Amino acid sequence: MSTLKLKSVAEMLGVSPHTLRAWEKRYGAVKPDRSESGRRVYSHEEVQRLLLLGELIKQGHSISQIAHLSDKKLSSLSAKKSLIEEGLEEDFSPPPQEHLQAMLEALHQFNLEALDKQLDWAALSLGCREFILEVVAPLMKEVGGLVLKKKMSISQEHALSSILRSHFSETLKVLQNHQTSIATKCSSSLLLTTPEGDQHEFGILLGAALCANMGVPAFYLGPSMPAKDIAESVRRLKSSVVVLGNLPTVDPQRQQQLKEFFQELDKQLPPKVEIWIGGETLPVSENVSPNRKFLFLSSLRDFESMIFRWKNSPVFKTP
Repeated sequence: MSTLKLKSVAEMLGVSPHTLRAWEKRYGAVKPDRSESGRRVYSHEEVQRLLLLGELIKQGHSISQIAHLSDKKLSSLSAKKSLIEEGLEEDFSPPPQEHLQAMLEALHQFNLEALDKQLDWAALSLGCREFILEVVAPLMKEVGGLVLKKKMSISQEHALSSILRSHFSETLKVLQNHQTSIATKCSSSLLLTTPEGDQHEFGILLGAALCANMGVPAFYLGPSMPAKDIAESVRRLKSSVVVLGNLPTVDPQRQQQLKEFFQELDKQLPPKVEIWIGGETLPVSENVSPNRKFLFLSSLRDFESMIFRWKNSPVFKTP
């Protein structure tokens, strides 16, 4: 019996491999067999079921609501006239901006169920890159600004963070398992974290997901890592770049802590290891040796461009 591999099936569906894995692990949509090498392989029947699920999602159904249904039930659901067939030309695959506005509206109303479903829909209908750059990153930035203006509460921001963390937990798990095998074949890797005391992890979490989407070996250490532990991880993981998320601060005490952190990190890291800092403001470049390659990346798009260059540089080598 002929079978297809994960990448081929994901391309047929128009989704990322991470999304397809989420359909399986999070919602139990299908249970593919494994090849001798441990890779997923999909039968003709499983592919047909996935294609049917994909069509229903485009019609506005949530994967969480339909993944458990039998093939017969899915076919019956698909056979019913959609709103489009009834003459209403509503777009069931809206652009990222419409997803974003719907999420903001749901969050304003504190309708967390609607927010969760909208995120599901966006993640499944958009590619990984578009979902991160056009929906999640702008959403976090917009909500952060609304909280600062007191037009949205901190509890709403925390609720969004909790839902997003749940959505990205599966991607992160796959990333950590997969990147270890990639890194063993490469001469170097990236390491992502935040300075000690900074618990804001979403910037580096999204950066790690972008790395995974581009096939770049990257290790996500989580937030708030001491300088000496970062340096130790660099040596053990063969990393040539440390990527640090950065939360802007005007607090003198925190600024002093950051100054001491970067001085210690510069001292502990091997000389050729680069430091990339992401954020809206550059914190403490004067506290890093002039001989150290030090880059400031103001957005995830800057980061994406930089890892593309890094991946195509002599530093990144595979046998």
